[in-house]
Amino acid sequence: MNISKVIDYFIPKKHLENAELYRKSQFIVWLFFVFILANPFFAIISGSDSTITLYIGSFIEILLLGLLLFFKYRGSFVFITHAICSAFTIAMFFIPLETGGLFSPDLPSIYIFPIFALIMGGIRIGLFYVFLNILILVGYYFLALNNTPFYLGTLNNISNEYFFSNVLMNFLIIIFLVFRNEKNRQKLLVALSVKNTLITQKNNEIQDSIHYAKRIQQAILPPKDLVDEYLPDSFILYKPKDIVAGDFYWMQQKDEKILFAAADCTGHGIPGALVSVICNDALNQSVEEHNLIEPGKILDKTRDIIVHVFEKSEEDVKDGMDISLCVLDKAQNTLQWAGANNPIWIIRNGEIQETKPDKQAIGKIDNPHPFKTHNFKLEKEDLIYVFTDGFQDQFGGEKGKKFKLANFKKLIMSIHNEKMKKQLEMINTSFEDWRGDQEQVDDICVIGIRI
Repeated sequence: MNISKVIDYFIPKKHLENAELYRKSQFIVWLFFVFILANPFFAIISGSDSTITLYIGSFIEILLLGLLLFFKYRGSFVFITHAICSAFTIAMFFIPLETGGLFSPDLPSIYIFPIFALIMGGIRIGLFYVFLNILILVGYYFLALNNTPFYLGTLNNISNEYFFSNVLMNFLIIIFLVFRNEKNRQKLLVALSVKNTLITQKNNEIQDSIHYAKRIQQAILPPKDLVDEYLPDSFILYKPKDIVAGDFYWMQQKDEKILFAAADCTGHGIPGALVSVICNDALNQSVEEHNLIEPGKILDKTRDIIVHVFEKSEEDVKDGMDISLCVLDKAQNTLQWAGANNPIWIIRNGEIQETKPDKQAIGKIDNPHPFKTHNFKLEKEDLIYVFTDGFQDQFGGEKGKKFKLANFKKLIMSIHNEKMKKQLEMINTSFEDWRGDQEQVDDICVIGIRI
């Protein structure tokens, strides 16, 4: 019979899946088996006719078997640790009377259990049994020092063979368990080292792929030179949560008009980035292939394209985007705008005018309706802000709460007289100060333009 299968039978199934718990469980089960087999052997070679030794030995055998079955079905390291250590501590309080008292070869076994408690149960349990066993040893010594027969004991009732056999067997048991545990620990370390190497390799491959994906995503974003050419007095704060993002900013020129938008696609990271590529392409198709220039109609056609793309999937995909889309006519000094869940702010003469978006996303939704186009006559020094929801949703501050839209509005109002590049620095600094040690929760995209 394979002994490993017998050992594994008494290990809880939930511990078999965890390498460290499995190692500790093996140690406990082996300890049970060794003491179950060794206890009768010690009783035989002791040569003692005392019934107390027989009773204690039988009690230990039954206790060990019961604990072994309990561990199999409950798997509690703390309970097993207390049960084993307390039982053997009590046994060590009485057994040495029959085998030599203070000079008993059994008494050194008392050193094993605090170490076992420390390993299996933790520091507190280990220290508890260290303190308890010190009290027992001090008690033995004090009573023996006062010639108390019960604790002084005698070596006359045991044979030399038992004395040396007991010491030898205790030594061999400890060596066996320690070396077996160390062997398993080394195997575990080797296995973990191999796994860590594989994980590192896979992680490097994934990171390389994500960084390459970032290059692709950056390629679809308008380059800085183009933004400066179309919108010279502007800024774009773009802060992906991860290496790649679900947020993106978009820009086109058509019929002497500048089209720009801040978009927030479903999710962030790689899933969000994949959706952003589809949504970016849908915007380009709406303008370039379908020759649309009105923001509301662009969003309608973009939604149709995105829904058509995702309809090819066998699953019900409802991914899409929220967006704030502007069409700026510099010659006529007019602005057309349409929004899907994201608003537009226009600051004029120190007052902010907010226009609410349509409460529907760009994607597959129930009861869709056409997006409304809003028209604005602009004046010199007007400021236009479009943004996604990442900034106001960020947790931070002293109480770890969301920044919220109202505070974002106050921030914009407090800096709107600054130059656009200075506004970019101040908004970014405000975000980082608010975030502090908190993790960034979402992608961020804020576009500001001065007319």
